Amino acid sequence: MRLDRRNFHRKVSGVDGFLVPTGDRRTPPTGRPALLYRRGRTGTLHPAILRPSPQPAT
Repeated sequence: MRLDRRNFHRKVSGVDGFLVPTGDRRTPPTGRPALLYRRGRTGTLHPAILRPSPQPAT
């Protein structure tokens, strides 16, 4: 199963306390520097990230 990076980031960053920004950035050789986060106090996502239901074979 593939995750959509934008949806995943929006989901985990939208849950209060799940991620905490460190204030640091990772600077790659090219492209935009990435913000770095650490684990927060919240241990679960609500609502959960759901897997798509399996498609019936045709």
